[in-house]
Amino acid sequence: MNEHIKHSGTCQYLLNLFGAEELKYKRDQLETIDPDNIRCRQYAEFQRNRGTVSGNRTDRNPEYKTLESRIVSYESSNFRCAKRPYQLAEAGFFYTGVGDHVRCFSCNGGLRNWEINDDPWTEHCKWFPACKFANETKGETFIAHIQQMDEPAMAMMNSAASSSATTYPINRDQDLVAIKIACIEEMGFSEDVFDKAVYQLKLEGYNHPQIDDVINRIALIQTEMNQTVAESLNTSEAIQEENQRLKSMLICCKCSTRNTNALFLPCAHHVMCMECASDVIRCPVCNRGVSDTVKTYMG
Repeated sequence: MNEHIKHSGTCQYLLNLFGAEELKYKRDQLETIDPDNIRCRQYAEFQRNRGTVSGNRTDRNPEYKTLESRIVSYESSNFRCAKRPYQLAEAGFFYTGVGDHVRCFSCNGGLRNWEINDDPWTEHCKWFPACKFANETKGETFIAHIQQMDEPAMAMMNSAASSSATTYPINRDQDLVAIKIACIEEMGFSEDVFDKAVYQLKLEGYNHPQIDDVINRIALIQTEMNQTVAESLNTSEAIQEENQRLKSMLICCKCSTRNTNALFLPCAHHVMCMECASDVIRCPVCNRGVSDTVKTYMG
């Protein structure tokens, strides 16, 4: 629906559904969180302040001001990202605790959907050129160079999605039905696993999961399922071994066919049947002399 509103402003269906005034309001709201619009506003601010002496920097998340504190934030079992924590932390980002979402401690700009070739500093300066920490660290010349790259070159960069200071950006929604068909019919995943992956992602804030998000979550679910099966098999094997050990205790250690029913005294070992124990004078277990043999019965 958001994509429809953004790209079909004169659609009669939308006008009937929302009315002209509400439709315009919704479109304006979407434009305020559009990644490219955010970048343009940031770049306009960067150009206004370029060359001026900056005052004291006000950090939005001062608790992550140090590199060490940002690195520690990545020590989470939820962190799954193509980039190393040190690379992200050095570029000013701390981990938010969800997927591969990170935010700048200074400007609070958020990025996600990292790919292996993405450079954290380049993405930071591309999407949030007005960030004072980025300006202080990389310099105005570097930021201006990133912003002035031509569109074809910019499009070739596998960039992470940007966000406003308060919300993460959402790239164009991929059709969840198409993703489901691809996962089930082309990749061979089961429908139950797919539905479980989407459900978990939405619980974590992925309201519009991309196909990579779904596949990565399915892989995680399958790994957990395999571990559960392995643990179950190990438990089953342990039970079988214990049953075998107990059974061996009930079979005569000499003939290996009849049940043990001879109790040697005084040592009280119980390892032979009465037939085999009839002429035993020393216990085969402890080698103590046998003064008496008592026949036992299963209760």
